[in-house]
Amino acid sequence: RGLHKALFQEACCLAYRESLDIIRSVFEAYAARNRHPCMAKRVVPTLSYAAWVSLVRDACLLSSDGFHHDHVATAFVLGKELHADETSGWRHMELSWSEFLVALGALVRLGGDDSELFEDQLDDFFATYMDELHRNLGARTKKSEEGSPTVEHRKLLRCIERLFLRVDSGRTGRIKVKDLRQLFQEPFVLLDLAAGNFSKTQVLLLLESLSVDYPEETDCEIPLDVLVANVLKLKESVKNIDKAISPLERAFDEIGEGSGTVPIADLKSQLQTPSLIRKLVTAGISTHDLAFMFRLFEEVDMETVTMQDVVRTLRQARDPQFAIRRGLQTLYRYFNEADIDESGGLSREEVIDTLTTAQVCDELAAANLQNPDWDVFFDELDVNKSGDLSWEEIEDGMTLFWHSNKLGGDVSPSP
Repeated sequence: RGLHKALFQEACCLAYRESLDIIRSVFEAYAARNRHPCMAKRVVPTLSYAAWVSLVRDACLLSSDGFHHDHVATAFVLGKELHADETSGWRHMELSWSEFLVALGALVRLGGDDSELFEDQLDDFFATYMDELHRNLGARTKKSEEGSPTVEHRKLLRCIERLFLRVDSGRTGRIKVKDLRQLFQEPFVLLDLAAGNFSKTQVLLLLESLSVDYPEETDCEIPLDVLVANVLKLKESVKNIDKAISPLERAFDEIGEGSGTVPIADLKSQLQTPSLIRKLVTAGISTHDLAFMFRLFEEVDMETVTMQDVVRTLRQARDPQFAIRRGLQTLYRYFNEADIDESGGLSREEVIDTLTTAQVCDELAAANLQNPDWDVFFDELDVNKSGDLSWEEIEDGMTLFWHSNKLGGDVSPSP
């Protein structure tokens, strides 16, 4: 009864639903093994105890913390339905599909950590053991290959669905956006989302994106599938900077003290801390990325910024579609510094001395852009054979060069 009370909950059903294709493929694969002779002719697949033991062994569960040999038999028995005529047939020898689902839940319950929510234990079990077992079987279905969320997103999506159902008491499949906004302001909800690698900044960015189609002043309702699609779209858009968001948020909070905005000068000073730079470099954000972010802030004369501004701008700076503009801005800055006489052009020597330095190469590499061989490239761009290159010639030539090279190759910037 304790197992059924914990298992037969909507949150647990969501965990099963996320991995249902994988679970079914594993069940069907093992149902064909070690069948009892009296059950072999049955059309409906069932799982024998020998096949169940084989499944547990192949999933390497017994070598994991929390799982013991006696759990295997106990979970098999707990999965069985009770029938008044068990002694007159052979069905008690094998698990049906529905009994198999319950037996998996029993196995997780027996070997799980009581401090963690049961639905989270199920989700981790499916994502870790069943997914790996499914890959080893080579039984991945088309649906699980195309369009199912990645393992790291499953926990987040299940959390989103659980929160959605908390508001959708009538089970209509839709909730008011204003109720969603109110829900996402609750501290415990933010902690729950953070456990799924969805930070407060990402919540605010999500609400901003939703406000386009669902304005705050209206009484709009949003379906669950639309909410999930927007969450996945946001996660995809920040994947290049995802690991940097957490240290950036901590640095931002130290300056802003919860105000939500900080002066750019204070943020720039904070981001020069060696320990923070090391964390950001480890997360894939170079000092060149940060410098370019601040230049973008300066372009629009921003004096204070929010954490959402930081993420949006860094996301733009790391976007491959934005890389050429970033590269041109870098070259233009160095071009102007080298054009001391303000003639509007640089000689071959000036171009080579200015645009082939390690600093320039690193800044371009940070945007995944190649720097050409300027000794050769100079002649290609100097069409009129004037002996110098104007900015317009460099801009046109480099734009064509980077487009033809598909935004660069394997280049690795220094921090």
